[in-house]
Amino acid sequence: MGTAKILKLNVADEDSTYPYIDRWLEVAVTPGIEELTLTLHKKYIFACSLLSDGVRDSIRCLELNLCAFHPMAELGPLRSLTKLHL
Repeated sequence: MGTAKILKLNVADEDSTYPYIDRWLEVAVTPGIEELTLTLHKKYIFACSLLSDGVRDSIRCLELNLCAFHPMAELGPLRSLTKLHL
């Protein structure tokens, strides 16, 4: 089974769903993913650690709606990125 190349996650404003987002992303955001779109309806802190070396090499489109994005010095370059929406 191959990996998903596109992940679009739209989470409604339900407090019961938000604790699971980190776990969902840890499973779904893997090397080979090309597009990641998160549309949330309340503030979410995006874990930059999800952008591992393999993910950074493949991701072309990163769209984070209502997410806090705090890149770390060790994040490294996103060489394939062509579209960024924060």
